[in-house]
Parts: sequence; structure tokens; C-alpha cells
Amino acid sequence: MLESVDHTQAAVDAIHGLTTGTLTVVTFKAFTTQAAAAMSVFADRFPTVTLRVLSPQNDDGVFHAVGSGEADIGFARDIELLGSGLKIHRIAIEESVALVPKGSVLGATTEPVTIAELTRLGMIVGPNGSLVRTAVEKLFAEKGLMFDVAAECEHHETSIQLVRGGVGAYLSTRGGLPPNIDDMVTVRRLEPHREWPMGIVHRIENLTPAAAAFTSVALEYFS
Repeated sequence: MLESVDHTQAAVDAIHGLTTGTLTVVTFKAFTTQAAAAMSVFADRFPTVTLRVLSPQNDDGVFHAVGSGEADIGFARDIELLGSGLKIHRIAIEESVALVPKGSVLGATTEPVTIAELTRLGMIVGPNGSLVRTAVEKLFAEKGLMFDVAAECEHHETSIQLVRGGVGAYLSTRGGLPPNIDDMVTVRRLEPHREWPMGIVHRIENLTPAAAAFTSVALEYFS
């Protein structure tokens, strides 16, 4: 983290004169609450900088938005590295959980659940070839297992509602769940315990003062 702060120091030198501009942020769909908290701190320190927040995306969408210049800053899981020209600073660790229908064979308890047990239900996953789908496939393959696809869905909130409706199970991170999640589905921690590193992403070149300032604020906030 200290290395990351040092890496942006040249741009941060311009922050003291930052009085205007627009900063566009895109977040991973299951990290919106924490990202919003960091954005609130930034907005408090730099009230004259306008924040534009894009619709939450999966990891692929975050990397594409930042790499293409559509967004200045992104929050995404540090799954594998991104395309050239991007840098990711690790900021947090998120716990993986399985959401299962309350009325299902796995929904009667909140005790930890194994990957093998999850094969008893169909899975709600991202589109074939997406980073999040590949990560789920790898998770099962590590145990020598395969899963049935109950539904393909890119939208986080819709995936939760599909679980609520009994369609299948959905893997997410605990920090991206709504406050009333226990009223809708059964949340079970994965066994063995599994975590995802989260990071803040920006382009290496042409880092604007606003993006540099946000990176500095976010690193401080999450530390």
C-alpha cells in the first residue's frame, strides 16, 4: 500500500490545487457499499469535483471501462491481471459466501457449506467466458467437481432475486449484500474459508489530478 501511494506521488503533488473537474467511477457489482463510502470521503474533501458513478459492472466491465477511458477509477476483484496500461492497488479482502434458497435442501442452516454440497443445487453464474464465470468454474474444478447452470445472469441484484425465487445458488462476497439479505435467502460461508482481494484500478498513463487524489483518499480510507 505504501508503494502504491508512492507510485502516485507525482500526480498527488497537484492535488492541493484541485478545485474543479469530474471524476468518473465504476464499481464491481458486489462492492458498491464500500466503494460508496470511499466516494463519500472524497466528496467531503473535494466538494467542487463532480462525481459521476456508472452502473455497477462485473470485473470485465470494470476493467474495460477504465481501460477505454469511459471511467477514471474502478473497483474490482484482483482476480488476474488486467490488460496492459492498467494498475490495480489492493485495498481490501472480501469473504466469499453462498446464497441459497431458504426452502432448498441447503437452505435450512447458516452453517458453512462446502463446494461439494453446492453441487446439489444449480448455480446462478455469469455468462460463459466472463472472468466471474471462469473464477466459479475454477473453484469447482479445484475440487474435481462440476456444477449445473441454473441461470446465467450478469446483474447482482437480479441474481439475488433469482436465489430468493428458488432458481439456484449464487456465489457472492459478503460486503456486497443488502442489509435485509437474511430475510430473502440463506447466506452460508464457504468451507474452507475463501477470500477475494479487492482493488482500485486506474490507467497507468495520463492519470488526472482527480484520479490521483481519489486513489490517495481510497488507499488511506481502506488502510
